[in-house]
Amino acid sequence: MNTVLTNKNFSLVRKPKRGKTSAAARTGTIAMVHAAGKSKYPYVVVRVMAAAYVLCPVRFTTKAGPHKPGKTVVVTHRNPWSGGRLTPSARAALLDVVHERTIDTGVRRCVVFGPRSSVYLEPDGTRKNSRCPPGGGVVLRKPRH
Repeated sequence: MNTVLTNKNFSLVRKPKRGKTSAAARTGTIAMVHAAGKSKYPYVVVRVMAAAYVLCPVRFTTKAGPHKPGKTVVVTHRNPWSGGRLTPSARAALLDVVHERTIDTGVRRCVVFGPRSSVYLEPDGTRKNSRCPPGGGVVLRKPRH
């Protein structure tokens, strides 16, 4: 597996590789993969410019209040998971948080919920459901938005 950035919790997969690889690596999509080898969904892909991206993990918290903008997307939600799956209300809350930031900054984003489930968010307020998460390009280390 080719990785672009690694830390103790996850690595970022960028390119396909021959042989035994993850689904994200085989399809050439940009994906966040947990150190244990399991895909870590959801996550946010920020498009800095053509073919240049920043990947942001998502963290759900029960503490309400302002959260500093940063690389991790923080969403306030009481019960985001049910049976190991993201609840529809948590999904909607995540999309609202990311979409608000997209409109405020004018920078395109995509929320990736799984290998075949993503939502592209545009600065003009539009949302587009897709079965294809962003692919190709270069993953940058620091957000530039």
